[in-house]
Amino acid sequence: MRRKFDSVPFGLVLGLLLPLTIVMVYFFVSATEGQSLGNFIERSESAGVLEKMISLGCVLNLILVYIFSALYRYHSMRGGLVATMIYVFVVLFLKFF
Repeated sequence: MRRKFDSVPFGLVLGLLLPLTIVMVYFFVSATEGQSLGNFIERSESAGVLEKMISLGCVLNLILVYIFSALYRYHSMRGGLVATMIYVFVVLFLKFF
């Protein structure tokens, strides 16, 4: 019997949203008044900070995967790992292209 919240899509959605929340928190903390989100992301990318923010979110994703593992939610853990791998490829793309 599968447990509640133990599915690959659940882990994938949580894993994809966690790094985005880190970027949004950083936006609300450091953005100047009247600055749009698009402008903030553009300036972060040109300054080389966007990759670091997403990488921090990936570290938090790995903590999420560990929590899923400790709770024996292995299907959710797989979704979290897939989301982490997606973000690894995004960071590599931003870094080298």
